Amino acid sequence: DGAPPLRKLTFVRARQPDPPLISEHAMAKMIVLNNVKHTGKEKGDAADAAAGKRTGGAPTAARGVAVADALYSRSAIRMDWPAVRKVGAGLANLGNTCFMNAVMQCLTYTPPLAAFCLANEHTRFKPNA
Repeated sequence: DGAPPLRKLTFVRARQPDPPLISEHAMAKMIVLNNVKHTGKEKGDAADAAAGKRTGGAPTAARGVAVADALYSRSAIRMDWPAVRKVGAGLANLGNTCFMNAVMQCLTYTPPLAAFCLANEHTRFKPNA
């Protein structure tokens, strides 16, 4: 039959842990969008404590986000579609762009991001300002 031959793969445990994907400096600048409530001693408690230390005593919302750093209030973000529109154009795959195109199409059809782009909100933010 046309099936490729199978061979057994042996798992080899890592010798050292991977470096963090995001630096502490970058973590301090992040704004958490999802407000997950934790009860008791869960995994998030250590992250909450670390996030609270990073803000330097500024008033914070859940998960250590400084209240003054919020771009939009919760009431300003719509999680539904304000109007029905035509389906957008697809993206052409050029070599190895299939995954990137899939991600871009998923993001484009996410209501808050689509509303952000359609309302020209991106023009409010000046690069390097």
